[in-house]
Amino acid sequence: MGDPSRAQVLRITAYIDHDPERFRQLITLFTEGDYRLAQRSFRPLSYCVEKYPALLTSHLPTLLDQLESFSSHAVKRNTLRLFQFAEIPDVYAGRLMTICFDLLMKPAEKIAAKAFALTVLANQARKYPEIKNEILLCIAAQLPDRLSISISHSGGGIKVPGNNPHRTCGNSDERGSLVYAQRGSR
Repeated sequence: MGDPSRAQVLRITAYIDHDPERFRQLITLFTEGDYRLAQRSFRPLSYCVEKYPALLTSHLPTLLDQLESFSSHAVKRNTLRLFQFAEIPDVYAGRLMTICFDLLMKPAEKIAAKAFALTVLANQARKYPEIKNEILLCIAAQLPDRLSISISHSGGGIKVPGNNPHRTCGNSDERGSLVYAQRGSR
């Protein structure tokens, strides 16, 4: 698999369509291939997951294992990006949220991975509203006075408590609770 152009990515995505066996082969390239192959397989994989998020469900244990064991920032970032499109079954949600919270609290972690982890957590907070306060505490503990654009955009409407007007991620209501805006409506 060479470095995929947009046209090639669309052809691969169309070939895989919603076929679970073809999707499994692509997941295998992403999770078991060498670093370069994993990177090159990500774009078609991402397009497939965005178009057919249910395909990811049977591969969640493998991806969670990869997320916990892989040290590459790019692979972590890309794996988290996949999770933002998928409906996560209850059996995996706790593990995924723990991984995301742990990643957010690592000072050395790259900001893009933190932004995707925050997006995943914001999505999970819709189903598990009890994690909202923990998300707010993580943001308040980790972020400097000025948020990066990627965290601000990925914040999913999380308002960080405090007097600093720069500590807002997305939209929030007057109580500072999570308000979720549709992507592109900000």
